[in-house]
Amino acid sequence: MEKANRRVNQPIIIDTSSLIYYTHIQARYPIWDKLRSLFPHLLIPTEIKNEFARGAHRHTDRNYVLERLKPDYGFYRLCTKFDTLAKVVLETTPGIDKGEAEAIAQQKSVSSSYFLADDKTFHTAIRKVDSTVSVISSLHLAAMIDIQRLDAVPNHFIRELYSVWKFSSAEFREAYTQVVGWYSLSMSKREISKKTSLKTILEV
Repeated sequence: MEKANRRVNQPIIIDTSSLIYYTHIQARYPIWDKLRSLFPHLLIPTEIKNEFARGAHRHTDRNYVLERLKPDYGFYRLCTKFDTLAKVVLETTPGIDKGEAEAIAQQKSVSSSYFLADDKTFHTAIRKVDSTVSVISSLHLAAMIDIQRLDAVPNHFIRELYSVWKFSSAEFREAYTQVVGWYSLSMSKREISKKTSLKTILEV
């Protein structure tokens, strides 16, 4: 398989769902280092930060990110700039919560084309409201990590992700296929199916 050495030159905005998954696996997998390899900054909207912080007293591993969150510098950045009108419209849309509404409104105000979220209801809802929003999931991230060969142990991230989120081979295959297209790589359906077979990945 071809290796795609491509670092995205835009920050990525992250949703609570993905933040929670990553803090669950951060002790076993260097997820934040992988994100640093792919994106210059991780933007966390104020509402997302507040949602995430509410559970920090029970899940102290969340403090790793919260303690590093700064307004204007560093990798973890608190994002406070957003399109007010877009936020109001999005907050009234079924399937989109306040944090997600603020995050998408911020995406329209900052230099970012990417929003990382693992809430399936949100993915469906935002496509109906605004098809220009580029929402990716952790499965897309797993494909990016694999294609760029960022894992010393193949499929390390996808196995850890499966321990906190039970997705299907079909879902992973769809995301992987999309990332292959973004990178303009040449991979057959058979190759992609082999790369995304959970039976093969999880038996290791």
